[in-house]
Amino acid sequence: MADIIQPEVTVISVERTKLSAETGRDSSDITWQCSEEIDEYTVRVGGVDQTTGTEIDSSTTNVAADTDIVTTVYDDDLSLGSNQVNLYAKDLAGNWVSYMQVVETGNLITGDGDALVTGSGDNLTFRMIS
Repeated sequence: MADIIQPEVTVISVERTKLSAETGRDSSDITWQCSEEIDEYTVRVGGVDQTTGTEIDSSTTNVAADTDIVTTVYDDDLSLGSNQVNLYAKDLAGNWVSYMQVVETGNLITGDGDALVTGSGDNLTFRMIS
């Protein structure tokens, strides 16, 4: 029987969710994992699946299950205002994580704790401030 179960993406931490062009506040690390081994991932600003929106990070290297992946979001990746950042991963059977399957866990107010991560568990929302 073919594997039809999509991997689950879990966000471990987010350094900050308010970014600006000011040095020291112009990037944020997202640490995340997948529930099973993956052979490709993409991180996108906006969009509704792994092929839409603006890609800000990607890899086609195998990553073992429950291994931390760190993606850095830079102020230049975002537009002024709220920006949705989506994490997608593909398992070895070719199943892409679905848009609604990103799960947020743990304390996501880290670093200077200047804002909460918002959303319904399917994406991360960052605010770009001038």
